[in-house]
Parts: sequence; C-alpha cells; structure tokens
Amino acid sequence: MGNRSPSKKPKLLWLSHFIPYPPKGGALQRSFNLLKEASRYFDIDLFSLVQSFPVKENFGSLEEGIQVCKNELSKYTSSIEFFYINSEKNKPNKALTAIKAGLSSSPYIEYWLKSDELLARLKDIGGNDSYDLVHCDTIGVARYAKEVLLAKKILNHHNIESHMQYRRAKGEKNILKKLYFYFDAMKIYSLEKRYCHEFDLNIVCSDLDAERLVDKLHVDTHVVPNGVDTDYFSSSFNEREVDDSLIFAGGMTWYPNFQAMEFFIKEVWPLLKQRRPTINITIVGRGGDKLRPLVGAEAAIKITGFVDDVRPYIERASVYVCPIFVGGGTKLKVLDALSMSKAMVAHPIACEGIDVEQDKNVVLAETPEAMADKILYLLDKPSLRIDLGRAGRELIERRYSFKAVGDDMAEKYFSLLDNGG
Repeated sequence: MGNRSPSKKPKLLWLSHFIPYPPKGGALQRSFNLLKEASRYFDIDLFSLVQSFPVKENFGSLEEGIQVCKNELSKYTSSIEFFYINSEKNKPNKALTAIKAGLSSSPYIEYWLKSDELLARLKDIGGNDSYDLVHCDTIGVARYAKEVLLAKKILNHHNIESHMQYRRAKGEKNILKKLYFYFDAMKIYSLEKRYCHEFDLNIVCSDLDAERLVDKLHVDTHVVPNGVDTDYFSSSFNEREVDDSLIFAGGMTWYPNFQAMEFFIKEVWPLLKQRRPTINITIVGRGGDKLRPLVGAEAAIKITGFVDDVRPYIERASVYVCPIFVGGGTKLKVLDALSMSKAMVAHPIACEGIDVEQDKNVVLAETPEAMADKILYLLDKPSLRIDLGRAGRELIERRYSFKAVGDDMAEKYFSLLDNGG
C-alpha cells in the first residue's frame, strides 16, 4: 500500500443503511472505522439512509444530530447525501413495518430499508463512470448497488443475516414469532442467493462467516475482521477496580444483547448472589429500561442506559461478562473489552470469529452453573485477571487494530481494479 499515490485516489461510493457516526458499539463502530481507514486510499462519497432512532438516541434531536454527523464524517468524505427511509418518513412504527414485511416477498431487513429517494438518486448516476468502486454496507441495501452499472461492487456482511435469523428462530419460544423468524430467514437466504453473486467481492467479519457464506453460495469472500481503535480502547489505569464488580456493555435494542442479559439475570445471577452476596453488575447501553421488569428491586444490578464513554465503566469492573448465545458476526464489545486489558467470562458464541484461546485471553462457559463458577473463580484471583487482561490486549494489538484491518481491506479493493475483478 505504501506505493499508492494519494493524488490518484480511486472514486468510491459508500452506500450505508445508517449514518455511520458516532462509532459507539456494534455496526456503527465497524462502519465508521472502515470508512475512516478507506479514506486514506479512496476518494469517498457517502450515500446514507437515515435511521432516526440511533441519531435521536445519541444527540437528542434528529436535525441537530444529522448536522453533527455530517460535520464529523466530512473529515473522511468528499460529499455526503442523506436519504430518508419510506417507513420512517412519518411516524416510525416498527411493529407495523414488520407485519407488512411478513406479508411481502421481501425479508424485513430489505423491506424496512426501502427508500424511493435513494433509488431515484442512484438511477440518476446510472451508467456514467463517476465511480470506480461501490461499497454496499449490508445485504438489506444490495438492490441499490446494481444501479451503478460500471463500478466494481463490494458487499459487506456485518453478519450472515440468514444464519443469524435461523438461530433466532430456533431459540424463540413464542410460536408465532418463531414462525415469523423462520420465514424471514428463508427470505433473507433467497436475498443472499439473488445478490451475493452480483457483487465482485463479499467481505465478512471472520473465517467462520466466510465458511458459512461459501458453503451456501460459493461466492468470492474476503475476511475484513472487526477491529478496535487501540488508542481509544486502552486502559488508562486511572480507575480503581471495584471489588466483586461485573460489567456488560451493549444496547438492549439488539435482541442478542437483550436475550443474553435476560439469561444472565434469570439463570446466572441467582447463583452468583447466593454464593457472593456482595457481587454487583453494571449494564451499560441504550434501551436498558427493557431490563427493569426483570431486575425489579435488585439494587446490585445497575442499569445506566446509553453513556458517552464506556471506558471508565469497563475499567472499574473486575470482570467483563458476555453471555451472548445467539447472533452472528464478530462481537465488537468483546474486542473492546480485550483491548482494555479486561478479564472476561463469555459464552463461546460471543467469541465466534475471534482468535481467542480458553484460559489464555478469555474464559469460556456455556451453562449458568459453569458461568457462575468461572466468574467467582476470577473474582478470587486478581493475578489471573491481570494475566488474562494482558494476553487479551496483546491479541488485539497483533490481530485486530483497525489500521491494519483497513490496510488489508484497501489492498483487496485495489486488486479488484488492478486485475479487473
């Protein structure tokens, strides 16, 4: 990459299903950092759909939030255009959108992201040669990329969406929801079969997701792992660890996080509380009020809601817990905690796609009993927590720095241009 001239940057159109700012958790964090790193090598125009909820959640006002996002993202882009989602133009109603999607041939992830504004704008671009590359940030907006006829096209998979939805259906107890999720998973799979072959490259978060996609569809994939801003997510050692304290950081608006905390509060917490009455946990992330009916009057479970900076909370905890047992992709919350040298007890599914080793840089447990045993063991072993944290940080620095991830991604994108795809 060092031989590339910054004065000859290829033109890249970045199609996003949300405004990729601020980089606070999950897909937002991945998309912002990949766009930021790509801007070192490409001249980027950002076409972004507007999902109103995360903007309002982060900034209070949709209009003010959009302006802040535009100001920050303009540091890495040549131009930015925002487009409204049809179903969110008036008062958003997620349940009604889900019902309409269920009655249509489209899966929810595609039906919800319909935008006549974006489609019309891309038809205007049509067959001109304005762009060398199109980066499409999710399968849900894949249909829009085909309007840019002459560019090489890349489809990003934050997760293998059909696989994740099948998992969700399998674990759902409500029979109506289970059937809905199964049918939706089938429709997502049809969407993946229809569009993945139309792209010159499919990028995924992990070798495991690459195997899932290749086994099903036999398409060309490249692993662009989730990464960490290692300068930001590093331990300052300014915060003293609180004895017997746990933490989980993740928004409850994403169902794997909610199900993980539901499992933890119902199944693991009573075992911990019985054996360690002084134990406490802080749950950080938007939508935390959804957990309050489960928590009740339990004062040792603190729910903060969204916070601007999660790092002090992670530093003060003795152990990070990540009991996620559904979903797909690579969990950025795991990478962030490891980057901050925090000892972790996690379900194996929470660490899928991450090159962790049992008892070296993470402790894995599946059942409530095993999870409680491992947590209590770590709470009694401060030296072991230090060793796990140090090994976790070393892993992140070696494998998951966003700068290294961005360099590799850019090299692959250039190869599409150099070799004609």
